[in-house]
Amino acid sequence: MSAGLFTRLAADGIKKNKKLYIPYIISLAGMVAISYVLYYLTEAPAITRMRGASALWMVMSLGKVVMVVFSCLFLLYTNSFLAKRRNFEFALYNILGMNKRNVVRILLGETVMVGSMGLIIGFAAGILLSKLFELILVKMCNYPADYSFYLSVKSIIMLVVFYVAIMLILFIFSAGKIIINKPIELLRSTNAGEKEPKTNILFALGGIGLLGGAYYMAVTIEDPLSSLNIFFTAVLMVIVGTYLLFQAGSVFICKLLKKNKKYYYDPRHFVPVSGMIYRMKRNGAGLATICILATMVMVMLGSTGSLFFGLNSSIDKMYPYDININSVGISNYEEWKSLSPDMLNKDILEVFDYIKPEDVHFERYENFVALKNENGADFMKEDQNILPGDVANYMMVEVQSLADYNKNTGSNLSLEDDEVFFLSATSNFKKDVLILSGLEYKVKGKEEGFNFGTDVVNSYRIVVKDIDKLDRYAASENAQKHLYATWGFDTRKDQDDDISRAHALEERIHDVYIRSKAEERLETTDMYASLLLLGIFLSIVFMGACAFIIYFKQLTEGYEDAGAYKTMRSVGMTKKEIKKGINSQTLITFFSPLFMAAVHLAFSAPLVHKLLIILGLSDILVFTLSYIICFAAFAVFYLFVYKKTVKAYVEIVSA
Repeated sequence: MSAGLFTRLAADGIKKNKKLYIPYIISLAGMVAISYVLYYLTEAPAITRMRGASALWMVMSLGKVVMVVFSCLFLLYTNSFLAKRRNFEFALYNILGMNKRNVVRILLGETVMVGSMGLIIGFAAGILLSKLFELILVKMCNYPADYSFYLSVKSIIMLVVFYVAIMLILFIFSAGKIIINKPIELLRSTNAGEKEPKTNILFALGGIGLLGGAYYMAVTIEDPLSSLNIFFTAVLMVIVGTYLLFQAGSVFICKLLKKNKKYYYDPRHFVPVSGMIYRMKRNGAGLATICILATMVMVMLGSTGSLFFGLNSSIDKMYPYDININSVGISNYEEWKSLSPDMLNKDILEVFDYIKPEDVHFERYENFVALKNENGADFMKEDQNILPGDVANYMMVEVQSLADYNKNTGSNLSLEDDEVFFLSATSNFKKDVLILSGLEYKVKGKEEGFNFGTDVVNSYRIVVKDIDKLDRYAASENAQKHLYATWGFDTRKDQDDDISRAHALEERIHDVYIRSKAEERLETTDMYASLLLLGIFLSIVFMGACAFIIYFKQLTEGYEDAGAYKTMRSVGMTKKEIKKGINSQTLITFFSPLFMAAVHLAFSAPLVHKLLIILGLSDILVFTLSYIICFAAFAVFYLFVYKKTVKAYVEIVSA
């Protein structure tokens, strides 16, 4: 047989099965396009010149890893839908006299054609989109646009090798089934039913238990560092629990509906329910996958969006003044005590010649490393290291003298030697007596809304009358401590002036850390914009994967249900009743992943918000609105996909 014949048969097979192949080619092209954009953004000249280029490179490199893993899993998953429909045709070729070697040659032709179209379309779209996303990112970070063209040849070569390898693996897997199985087995696999599955109570209870445990961990977490430790554990529990619950729970629900004779023997429900029962093992896995993808999309967009749009409030919290100066390397308590507000004034007033001495704010505080307990905290000793089990209780006790507090704030606070005043902090202390490694203080009061920078770890921020007494006691306990002093002032000038003068001041003053709020805002904008863009990229991929899984699921179930609906039509079922039956099935299966994703999203919020605190997010309103908007937008997308994909199902079962 000539090679031209195999090529024509391969092309004819793709054409006849275009309902399957066109979405498959589009999904492959989409993977290639997004992968190229991610690779492009790590090396494009306009990006590497940005102030936050290193942060962007790290973010996009993470995205590349995610894309590599997800591309493999998704293409393997969708190829299984494709292979099942093609098995019948390949078996028929074999029965009509074509040997398995020639059938494999047809399969090879289809793989080459599909892979070539996916790669060509994908790279064409990727090259166009890469420049578009580069301009979007540059605009988000307030840099001038660069309209020069850049082609990442290295990335193209790497991605061609990668995706050709994936297509080769898929071909070997499909060819192996053709070679190993007999033609009659391939024919039966296309139409083979499944035994009615039994309700697995252990799976159902296991799923409920895992989800309940993950939800409990998410809503009871108290501090950011603890959330970092349990995040991946909770995610794994949610994924496994979702799969167990959908597989066992969906069978249980279908059997309950079947036992309801009035409901089950209604023409609208008979075919959908009976069909779902016999394919729930596979159907449950598909629904769980859709649910997990939906949750990933909403969490990614909600978290990265809240970081970007809450950036200004985060910067204002971390850097309270336009120019912030922090002491470094102070180890001697007496040296720390000798620091004064005016010791840097000469250099500050010469560089910032429009600033007055009274405009410079000065603060000084001791910072003790401690382990939190119910009565307060125990200072960690100099030779003591934090153990894995202590991470949740790890905290800082930041102490300021009464004299410094009153001078800095203009207050008239008075304290006795055994009294303490709380500044608002990440950890609320509700008892009347605070005990620090055995040293007792009565709690006199608390100030709300005090800004003390970012709240990454647990912290008690307190004011005491006699800080020397506390320091002597801590020294006798051999406590770990850090000594800090800060100077800060507002300039109310443009950002370029602030940045240049801050750098000039840094050249004059050593042993201090100088940062301008303007420069931090620019660098943080670069990082958060890259995170948001990566979230958008991966969300597009996951939303596309979700849509294609739903589409292939509708097609597969349509072909499986076509015979049953044909029989029902022969005994009098109308097209109107068929559509009602489809709607009945949709209510049971289609919206359950969206509902479950909404539950996952709600319970994930406390945990994700604690994680975002580590990156500087402090605005709970921005975070909440981002979550709500993301869910609403995804729900609209989900309904759109349903309306488009359900048409394919209706056409198949109505034919």
